[in-house]
Amino acid sequence: ARAGPLRVRMVLDVPLIETDPKIRVAIEAAAAVLAAEGHVVEEGTAPAGDIDDFLPIWQHLFAQIGIMRWRQAEPVTRWLGEAGKRLRTADVRARQAELSARWSPFVDGVDVLLTPTVAIPPPPIGWGQADDGEAHFRAVALLGAWTAPFNVTGHPALSVPVGMHPTGTPMGAQLVGPRGTEATLLAVARTLE
Repeated sequence: ARAGPLRVRMVLDVPLIETDPKIRVAIEAAAAVLAAEGHVVEEGTAPAGDIDDFLPIWQHLFAQIGIMRWRQAEPVTRWLGEAGKRLRTADVRARQAELSARWSPFVDGVDVLLTPTVAIPPPPIGWGQADDGEAHFRAVALLGAWTAPFNVTGHPALSVPVGMHPTGTPMGAQLVGPRGTEATLLAVARTLE
């Protein structure tokens, strides 16, 4: 892990979904712990974007799954895979490169990015389920609004518990760092735990 105070960017909001007030408070409390440890904490704003920025990447990935009986797959899996089969690999790679170029400076400009892991408490079982694959995807994709960008960019990320929501479900803080900073992220996670 890097010695000395770290530059930590706390970001509470993502363009896709409003962060639950209790989760906001938990992330702010995590930031206060890091500040009390001597780290420099600043607030930031997430890059603009929406689900459709990531959708072709997910569709292409699902199309690569070796499912022989697509008709037996869940509607969301079938919808993603069938749409992905119509996409050109070069176009998907270009989209992925564009997203990485948009999100990478957001992470690479600091030592640690601190965000909610998920912006809302876990929904009830069955929430977002639909026979319409696209409707299902668009509902549940909101749960990955904070984690999906770093699946695309390849930045190391982890989630650490930061308390319990009044609903009785856990809340998490996501720590993201520049490539090659896994030891720093683990040290920060230990501090928060």
